[in-house]
Amino acid sequence: MLTRYDFTLPYADAVTVFHNVKDRPYAVFLDSADQTHPLGQQSIIGFNPVEILTPQSGRTSFEYCQERLDVWISKITQTDAQGTDASFWGGIMGLWSYDLGRELEVLPEDTADVFNMPDMCAGIYLNVIVFDHKMQSVRYTVCAENEIEANKHYNDVKEFYSRAVKSRDDIPEIPIRTKTERNEFLSKIQQVIDFIYQGDIFQANLSLGFEGQVPSSFPVYDFYRKLRDVNAAPYGVYFNMGEAQLLSVSPEQFLSVKDGKVETRPIKGTCPQGKTPDKDKAARHDLMNSAKNKAENVMIVDLLRNDISRVCDPYSVDVPALWHLESYAEIHHMVSVVTGRLEDGRTCTDALAACFPGGSITGAPKIRAMEIVEELEAERRWAYTGSAGYIGFNDVMDTNILIRTMVFKDGKVRFNVGSGIVADSVPAEEYDEIMAKAAGILKSFVAAGDDQEKEYGHVG
Repeated sequence: MLTRYDFTLPYADAVTVFHNVKDRPYAVFLDSADQTHPLGQQSIIGFNPVEILTPQSGRTSFEYCQERLDVWISKITQTDAQGTDASFWGGIMGLWSYDLGRELEVLPEDTADVFNMPDMCAGIYLNVIVFDHKMQSVRYTVCAENEIEANKHYNDVKEFYSRAVKSRDDIPEIPIRTKTERNEFLSKIQQVIDFIYQGDIFQANLSLGFEGQVPSSFPVYDFYRKLRDVNAAPYGVYFNMGEAQLLSVSPEQFLSVKDGKVETRPIKGTCPQGKTPDKDKAARHDLMNSAKNKAENVMIVDLLRNDISRVCDPYSVDVPALWHLESYAEIHHMVSVVTGRLEDGRTCTDALAACFPGGSITGAPKIRAMEIVEELEAERRWAYTGSAGYIGFNDVMDTNILIRTMVFKDGKVRFNVGSGIVADSVPAEEYDEIMAKAAGILKSFVAAGDDQEKEYGHVG
C-alpha cells in the first residue's frame, strides 16, 4: 500500500522550478501564466511518472485511463482530513490528442500523420507540486510506501526547488511559413460554406497549418518562457515527451469536474484588439453585438449542452454565462459557460469521453464537421484541438482545449490556427481572423528588436 504525504514549500516562481525538471522524461507543467484570470490561480508540476499510458487495443483510451486510475486508487490510503481535499494531489496528467475521436466515432482517415506519436501521451503521477498563486502557497504531495521513502522524495524536491536558473535571452529567430497558400485556403473556407448551404452542417472549424525549421541546439523551454510572456493564458502547458515537446498558451477550458460539478467554457467569437483605446472599445462593442458571433457561440453551447447531458443528471445542465467578453494578448474572445452535475456512478473520464473532442473546435453537428475537416485539412491535427490537463485520484479534473499550441519534433515546429466557419462567413475575413489569432504566437518566433514588418514578413 501507498500513503499520501503532503509537504509545504516556500512560494516560488513555478516557471523557474520547472526549469530544473524539464528534461526528465514526461515532465509536465500545467501553467497558469495569466494569474489575473479567475481560472489562472493554480499551476501544477508533475514529474517521475510511475506508469506511462498510451492507447491500448480492445478499449478506448478513456476507459483505459479509468481502469488504471482505479488500480492506483486501490493502492493509496489517506487521512480523513486529506479525503475531503478537492484539489489535485496526484493522478493522470498528459495529452489526449484530437485524433482520439477516431476511437469514439467512425471517421475517414484521409490526412497524413506527420507527427507519428501516440494519440494519448499521459502518465500516472505520484509526485506533484501545486502552486496556489492566490494564496501564495506551495504544496508538494507524494504517494510513498512509508515516511522514509516520502522524505527521500521530498529531499530530492528541496534539492532542485530553489536552484538558481538563468534562462537564455538569445533565442534565435525561426522563420515560419503557412502550409497552405492564402488563395487555396480561401477556397477551402468556401467549400465549408458550400457544405453548410447543402445542409450538411451548421458550422465547421477549419484550421491553417504553420511550420518552421528548428536548429538542433534550439532552447525549447526558454522559448516557451518567451511565448508565455507574450501570450499569458490561464491554461498553458509544457510537456516533455522525449522525442517531442508540447507547448501551449491556451485560453480555453475544455472540461473541469470538482465535487461532481461539470463545467465547460467554449470560446466562439474573436476579434483583434484595437490599436488605440477608442478603437479597442469599438472592437469590443462590435464583437459583443455581432449577430454572426452570437449565433456561432449559441450553436456550440447547444452542442456542449447535449454532450454533457449524456453523463449529467437530467435537468442539471445550465448556461450560467452566455456571450461573456474575455481579453488576451492581441485579441478579444466571446466565451460562454455550460455546467451540469454528474450522475451517480459517472466519473471524470466518462465526462471526457462524452464530450471529446471539444465542440468549439470541431463544429456542429460534430461528426459531420469532423468528416469535413478530415477532407479539407491535409495533415492530422494530433495535439491541436485535443486536450491536456489532469484527472485526479479523487475524481477531480481540469483540462484545456489545445489551441495556441505547437509541437517541436524532428527538427521542426508545427502549429495550427483555426476559425469557425458559418453560413454568412466571408472567406477573406475568416482568414484575417486566423492571422489575428496567430499574431501573438508569430511574435514569439521573432528575435528581440525586430520591427513588426519583419514579424509578419515571413508568413506566406
